[in-house]
Amino acid sequence: MREGKQLRKGFEITPDYLKDTAVAAEEVNFADRGVQLSRVCRALKLWVSLEYFGVDAFRKAIDRALDLARLAQARIEASEELELLVPPALGVVCFRRRLGGAQDEDELAHFNAALVEGLAECGEGVVSSTRLRGRYAIRMCVLNHTSTARDVKRVLDWIERAAPLVAAAEPSMATYDRHPDVHHQPWLGQRPVDASELQTLPLFASLTDAELTLIAHSAYEDTAAAGETIVRRWDPSREFYVILEGTADVRTAEEHLANLGPGDFFGELAALDWGASFGYPRLASVIATSPARLLVLPSARFNTLVRDVTGFGDQIRRAVRERLPGL
Repeated sequence: MREGKQLRKGFEITPDYLKDTAVAAEEVNFADRGVQLSRVCRALKLWVSLEYFGVDAFRKAIDRALDLARLAQARIEASEELELLVPPALGVVCFRRRLGGAQDEDELAHFNAALVEGLAECGEGVVSSTRLRGRYAIRMCVLNHTSTARDVKRVLDWIERAAPLVAAAEPSMATYDRHPDVHHQPWLGQRPVDASELQTLPLFASLTDAELTLIAHSAYEDTAAAGETIVRRWDPSREFYVILEGTADVRTAEEHLANLGPGDFFGELAALDWGASFGYPRLASVIATSPARLLVLPSARFNTLVRDVTGFGDQIRRAVRERLPGL
């Protein structure tokens, strides 16, 4: 087609409960390029399924989903931390985590959105989100035939206990690295970031208190000893870093490229490539020259912030243009 975006618009569908699966505009989301979410002959699929499995199998599956939804409802209603937003509908349960006595809907939305991301990252389960009368809701849809009551309880326990701003005292959840060389820490075990400290850094100085809190919810703090390699040239890792304290050198095997200190950042090119079918590896190594404290943004959260926090996104794009003038 002469205008490719028209093809996407022909199939694209983005209600609130699918926004967690949205990708950056420059990336290909194949759900928007086919009939999976569009008009399809669902009657044929239903007929074949009924012929093969029989009506009783579907009755049992529906009853099981309803039972698990009722179990989730009872668990939420018994909790002082969780809040049921509407009665369950079929296998869908919409709820959220309370934030003390917080009444601000934006603050509650950011807090619960961080929980949705954190749950997916730790590998304990996956939930989506939606909005109910303007309120952000965590959306648990218990339809998978392998899900059990134990799975439902484990996910709700995680959401009830996890705290983006405070490292939880509970045992960290199991995680599974896709590649042993990719540096990753369990979400609950990471040191939280102090939002008030961020405002002293040039990259974040223009942001509002709410935006700083969102950055703090999305990031974690790491450390590096003098002489330690923070990122290595040619690595496929995708984290974005800001130096909070200490110094570092940027270098290749052949030459020294830059000195970094508090407030300097690196890794934006690799982080922006997250989710693409191809991307740049790290083009240089960054080595701590003194003990350093680092703010770290995982690539998925970094891309969300670049998109949604205007002041932050503008500074990152400006830095990219300066560092790669040809772009």
